[in-house]
Amino acid sequence: MSEGLAGWREIRVREMDLKDYRILVVNPNLDEIERISRYLNRSGAVVTSTVDGLMAVRHVNQYSYGAILLDMKVKNIDVNNIFNAIKASDRNRSAVRFLTMDPEDDEAKKISNQNKANRLIRPIDDTVVRFIANKMKKDAIFYDPRIIKAFISSICEVLIFYLGKVPKVGKPTTKKNESQIVAPVSACVEFDGLEVHGYVRLDLEEEMIGNFVSDILGLEGDDVLDIEVRRDFTGELCNQILGKARPKFSSIGLKIEMGLPKIIISDDADDGEKKGREFGAHFGFPVATDIGSCLAEIGMVSKKSDSEEEEFCGEASSWLK
Repeated sequence: MSEGLAGWREIRVREMDLKDYRILVVNPNLDEIERISRYLNRSGAVVTSTVDGLMAVRHVNQYSYGAILLDMKVKNIDVNNIFNAIKASDRNRSAVRFLTMDPEDDEAKKISNQNKANRLIRPIDDTVVRFIANKMKKDAIFYDPRIIKAFISSICEVLIFYLGKVPKVGKPTTKKNESQIVAPVSACVEFDGLEVHGYVRLDLEEEMIGNFVSDILGLEGDDVLDIEVRRDFTGELCNQILGKARPKFSSIGLKIEMGLPKIIISDDADDGEKKGREFGAHFGFPVATDIGSCLAEIGMVSKKSDSEEEEFCGEASSWLK
C-alpha cells in the first residue's frame, strides 16, 4: 500500500458524478488519502495519489488533471511550490484547486486565497464529493454545433489544399474508440482564451503520412520514413488546422490564442491512444470525426471565474443548503 501511495496509482470504480475525471490527491496522511480516494472512486473518478510533494510536482508536469487536492503539510516541499508548478503548467493551469486544512488555520486560509484554491476543512466526510463535483462542473463542456462545424470545415480546407480533393467526412461522435484509425504519429495543439480553453488533435494513418511527406515535401526512399520529418509535418498540419479554425471561432465570439504543437510517436496503437488521452483529460468528452484517412478531435470547455473559490466543511455542509 505505502509503495503505491508513494508513487501513484489509478482506480476506476462506479460511474457517477465524477465519471472519468482525473483527480490528483496529495496528502501526507495515508488514512486520509484512503478515505478521500474511496469517496472519489465511488463517483467514477480516476484518482492518482501520493504522499510526496516532489512526486506531486512531477505528476503536475507530466499529466493532466481536472482537479488537484493538496494538503498544507505535504512532505519534502512547501505546498506553495506545488501551487506554483500548477500555475506554470500548460497541462494543469486550469485544473480546479483544493487545499485540505484544519479548522481555524489562518496560514492555510491565506495560502488558499493566494492560490485561488477551494478549502476542504476537516473532518472530511463523503459529502465532499458533491462539493468537488459542483466546483469542477462550473466548467461546461462545449458541444456547440457551430464550433464542431467550424472545426471540421477547417480540417477539410487544409486537406483539400494538400490533397486536391474533398475528403470523406464521418459523423462527429464523442465515442472516440469507434474510430478505425491506427495512428503511429499524433499531434495536439492546445488553445486558450478569455471564455474557453481546449485542444485539437490529429491522428494520421501510416500510409497517409507517407503520401503527404512524399507528395508535398518531394522526399523519396528512406527520407519518407524519417520519423523526425513525419513528426514535424504532422505538428505543422495540426497547427494549420487550428489556424484555420481560429477566425471561425472568433466570428462566433470566441477569441483564442494557440499553443505550440505537441507530438505523440508510438509503435503500439493502444499505447499511442493511452498517451493521447492525456492531452484532453480535463476537457470532458471530446468530439472526434474520421476525415479521409485521419482522425480529428476537439475538446473545449468554458472558463470558470477565478473569484469563485469556496470552503467545504464536513460537519456543517453549508454549501448543500
